[in-house]
Amino acid sequence: MGPSYKYTLDGNLDEELIKNSGIFHEFTKVKSEDLIEGHLYNHSFQMAETNLWYHKRKDDDRPWRDSDRGEAYSYIFKGLFFVGKIPQKFPTSIWILSKDHPKVHPVSRVRDGWQKVRVDHSAFRLEYDVYAEDKEIAQQILQSSTLDTIMETKEKVVDPNMRLELSFQQNNVYLSISTIKELFEPPVETPVTDKEDFMANFKYLVNTTGLIQQLTLAKP
Repeated sequence: MGPSYKYTLDGNLDEELIKNSGIFHEFTKVKSEDLIEGHLYNHSFQMAETNLWYHKRKDDDRPWRDSDRGEAYSYIFKGLFFVGKIPQKFPTSIWILSKDHPKVHPVSRVRDGWQKVRVDHSAFRLEYDVYAEDKEIAQQILQSSTLDTIMETKEKVVDPNMRLELSFQQNNVYLSISTIKELFEPPVETPVTDKEDFMANFKYLVNTTGLIQQLTLAKP
């Protein structure tokens, strides 16, 4: 794909990067693989197939058990986690959460101090709840063109039963794309020259990196 990209089969995202996004309220176990890193002009990014769990009661009806410790865990996320660094800094933290997110955690994902933001985009409001530390500044940043870009990216990468969520923190853009698909691992019976299989994975890289290049910040 080019000298500006690096792939590590067993590479891990820094756990603090995931926590700093604020997309996930809490998790107690994390595992990443298929780490891709790269640079595009003055943007840099990392993304990896990521699994997150949190500790649950042992009487839960669908636990994931640590065979060594006998502890009960439950998935809160399986999919692709992406973090991109951009030149600008967002003047307020923003969280864009899917209304379809399953209620797997006993505590609300919305934290103290988050202000509900009403965006002027009816289609966007049907799919997302938006929160920020300062809702007035967030409303100025999240212009219709920016929300259109997010919606267009979602349409390109998100299949049925998948979710795209975002978080803007200073000069970092975080995306989580939930999916049960095994990404970047084509079936053994598929020829390596199969373009369809390649493009199915390549779309995640093209569209997620494309999103951070297209984001423009409105001056508050």
